[in-house]
Amino acid sequence: MRQRRGRRCVTFGSMVTEIEVRVTARLRRRRPVMDDVKSIVAIDSDPRTNLHRPGGAPSPDQNVQTFGEFVRGWEEHDVGYWIVEFGDDVIGMAGVEPQLFWDRECWNLYYRLSPSAWGNGFAVEAAKDAVTVASSLQPKWPVVARTRGTNYAAARVAENAGLRRCPDLDISGFEVFARSW
Repeated sequence: MRQRRGRRCVTFGSMVTEIEVRVTARLRRRRPVMDDVKSIVAIDSDPRTNLHRPGGAPSPDQNVQTFGEFVRGWEEHDVGYWIVEFGDDVIGMAGVEPQLFWDRECWNLYYRLSPSAWGNGFAVEAAKDAVTVASSLQPKWPVVARTRGTNYAAARVAENAGLRRCPDLDISGFEVFARSW
């Protein structure tokens, strides 16, 4: 039986300071802290950010738990999903995290932005830089993004970040996009 998703402790030591805060043309991305939980729970609880999730929006308690996992991911791996800021506003999270997928070490690419930020290319901007970071930290690992088949916007972000559709990797109702698989 193949392991489809899991976590492993991987650290990258001295490169941490270079990736804890990332700045692109319009965005600032930084390591999350528990003080960010309210902003992220509001985004993750919005029904519009969960249109493609079969069960709808998670409960606030589930969102708090997930956000805690994102914070712990940084503690375990020295890299993870960043808080995405535009100006003074938190507009979501995006980044990469080490995971096992089909028994292979890889980078999981994640992005979820507030509906108020949609349509501005912010997700692509953040995702492209996340792929760059992943490639610099562990270039032999593929980058993988999973999305529901009806989430065309998320699929476009993955493709614009340099991933390609890999139907042979689809799993549990998710379409898979990958780079260097």
